[in-house]
Amino acid sequence: MRVELSPGLLPWMRFLLLLALCGYLLPWSLDASAALTFNAYDLAEWASLHPSQRGGNPTLLLPLLLRLQVPLLGIALALLARKRQARRWTALAVAILALAQLPPPEFLLDLANVNYRQQFFLALGSLAFAGLAMWMPSSRLRASLLLILPALGVALALLAMQQAQAMPPPWHPISRGAGVWILCASYIVFMLLVLIPPWRTRRLP
Repeated sequence: MRVELSPGLLPWMRFLLLLALCGYLLPWSLDASAALTFNAYDLAEWASLHPSQRGGNPTLLLPLLLRLQVPLLGIALALLARKRQARRWTALAVAILALAQLPPPEFLLDLANVNYRQQFFLALGSLAFAGLAMWMPSSRLRASLLLILPALGVALALLAMQQAQAMPPPWHPISRGAGVWILCASYIVFMLLVLIPPWRTRRLP
């Protein structure tokens, strides 16, 4: 028996991915100083300057954990694209997400910069894997990935904030912002839509 998501769920699932993206852009770390209150993207940039991240093994682990959220969102969005028109709009959205991950133009003059290289390869990987996901023929594999990706997103988000809290002052955030919780809640509801049987349609192969 093959399990497929109901087409009526797709708009809700896209909305949840958009909500997760909003969570990514809202504050993840709160501090008494507004200059030290960051969303996930800014927190990754801030953490990339810390000596423990530069000299750690693996290098820039915390920025990687934070930045991986965007490729996960792009791939999950690509998995929801079935019809030709939906694929066109999804391809545009995935391309925008990939462009947003690219390092600044200074990367071309500083190819040895580890931070820039991480951003570049994440953007490239995001585009490549989302492209493969968009044309994936197996509905069973799609459904499995639509469970794995958000679960991974929640795990990475919580691990990233744990790593951030472990950084020495004044580098670590005083408390967690609403952004991380919005992202995690969006992912969890997304998984429930995939998991709960009444919200799925079943058909024989």
